[in-house]
Amino acid sequence: MYNAKHRAVTPVSKARRTFMAAVVGGATIVGGMAVGAPQAQAAGGGVWDRVAACESGGNWKISTGNGYHGGLQFSRSSWRAAGGSRYASMPHHATKAQQIAVAKNLLRMQGPGAWPVCSRKAGLTRSNGASGGGSAVAASRSTQRVTSSKGVLSRAEVRKLQRKVGARADGIVGPETVRKTERRLGIRLSGKRYLSGAALTGAHRLAR
Repeated sequence: MYNAKHRAVTPVSKARRTFMAAVVGGATIVGGMAVGAPQAQAAGGGVWDRVAACESGGNWKISTGNGYHGGLQFSRSSWRAAGGSRYASMPHHATKAQQIAVAKNLLRMQGPGAWPVCSRKAGLTRSNGASGGGSAVAASRSTQRVTSSKGVLSRAEVRKLQRKVGARADGIVGPETVRKTERRLGIRLSGKRYLSGAALTGAHRLAR
């Protein structure tokens, strides 16, 4: 429903790639000896650690001023849309487990394409991302309440919306759903893969 627009990976040197591979594997090679992985990786996270290694070098507290924040490089709008405001106002202020919990919500909403470059590099899928490490307290139960109160449609609501606008009722917001929702609401077609703020407000009315 929201395009995370995560930043593309910049080219890195062979030495840095070797270092990152060691970190993702759970250890860093220093002076020929394996030492424990840094704290950013220590809490576990599986595929999400690999995505973070690609997006931010595994730094869960990063905020460089480029518009994307935290280990998984959320934009502020994506963070809010996926329920992140429950944990912190900004992604890099949340814990690693909380960032992963929000990333799982975004994955359900948008699929791996929310991280267009790094999902491919990390091998992220809906299946392994949903089960991959890190957990926030009552994340799965609270998500429905948070998404409802923050204006994000649940999957059931998306299906209802799709039936109302004549789109395929698969519970996933894609170009067809966006296009037909905008037409139904009389909004100028945006050509986007996600619902704009105005379209989302109207979608809520249609999904009741």
